[in-house]
Amino acid sequence: MVLSCADGSAYSMMVGCGETYIAAFALAVGLGQVTAGLVGTIPLLIGGLLQLIGPKGAHWCGSYRRWVVGCATMQGLAFVPLAYGAWQADISVQTLFATCAIYWGFGMAAGPAWNSWIDRLIPREVLRPFFTVRARLTQLAAFLAFLGAGYLLVNFQSEGKALKGFATLFMIAASWRLLSCICLRLQSDAPIAPEATPRPKLTLVAKRLYTAQSSRFLVFLLASQVGVHIGGAFFAPYMLAHAAFPYYQYVAMVGMCYLAKIIALPVLSNQIHRFGSYRSLLIAAVAISPLPLSWFITPQFHVLLVVQFYAGVAWAAFELSSTLLIFERISGEDRLSMLTVFNLLNALAIVTGSLIGGAGVKLLPEAYAYPVVFTLSALTRLGASTLLWYPRRMHLAVPPQAAATEEKTTAQAA
Repeated sequence: MVLSCADGSAYSMMVGCGETYIAAFALAVGLGQVTAGLVGTIPLLIGGLLQLIGPKGAHWCGSYRRWVVGCATMQGLAFVPLAYGAWQADISVQTLFATCAIYWGFGMAAGPAWNSWIDRLIPREVLRPFFTVRARLTQLAAFLAFLGAGYLLVNFQSEGKALKGFATLFMIAASWRLLSCICLRLQSDAPIAPEATPRPKLTLVAKRLYTAQSSRFLVFLLASQVGVHIGGAFFAPYMLAHAAFPYYQYVAMVGMCYLAKIIALPVLSNQIHRFGSYRSLLIAAVAISPLPLSWFITPQFHVLLVVQFYAGVAWAAFELSSTLLIFERISGEDRLSMLTVFNLLNALAIVTGSLIGGAGVKLLPEAYAYPVVFTLSALTRLGASTLLWYPRRMHLAVPPQAAATEEKTTAQAA
């Protein structure tokens, strides 16, 4: 558990000082607002196709640990071309997108195997408190890394060397990911039985997405991803290029979201345990719906700080409840193949949303583009949440054996 928390913290440091600044780097190198918005989404689709080798690769390695460590290493090394492009102050759109595709592809390939691996290492009765503690530590790590990276970037910008600052950040991000690989390598292994890792079958898994037992809530996650990324993909371009907030104010706004998650997670964990993961996900889905409207209705910096704090609380509830539902509703033997195919469908949903938003930003008059895109994002998010409004009809059914296990676990906890 300690090593898993250390791995998650190092990974989050990479995200905080590397992945989070890729869109800002695209703007700084002169690739434009639309490219900056799409660089975090289009490569996801390519990455989603690459990660289809995940189950076969994990099976070939013979253990979850070897596969996850290998993928994590490749993900960290993907920052090297970005650092080189930033140092040379020149990178093409094709190179940027290809490098990001490798980054997300190997990261996504590791994800399902890591879920199956951690499920074997962590006792089910402590899963919720473990993920609460781990999530809080990872959010704190991402928050500190993001603030530190922002401070470093502002200093480089004041000296007229902003791109050199991005190069430094990307190399630091690669180092953090390699450190997380060491933490992963030190954890207990979980060998894979030859029959335990079937090849993912798209038609079979897609069919099971609509069954009450498997994952009907995953359909909601796909729909919500479309709505989230219609507007969310263009948050950084809007704040940095359109609204022209300086770097330090942009860093403060994003950092406020991280800070809210850190503060709220312990309280949210208890509330999710009280109300249940499903109902908590519904409340969180409604809570995140109006967020894009605030970005253009109240563009004052101090107001946006308050909005970002609220956003952090809502997103913390959304992420924790959806993570717990994955472990509660998808059996361990199905999780690797199910999540591998779901990652591809999820990437497709993200790309769809970002392309809709990109079309709006590109084609609509500048005065109306962002308000229209953000309004559409809010409405789509709210529409997606209606998939969870009928729990008696759409609640994920639990098989009798799993229900008995949950009842036993609840009794033990009581």
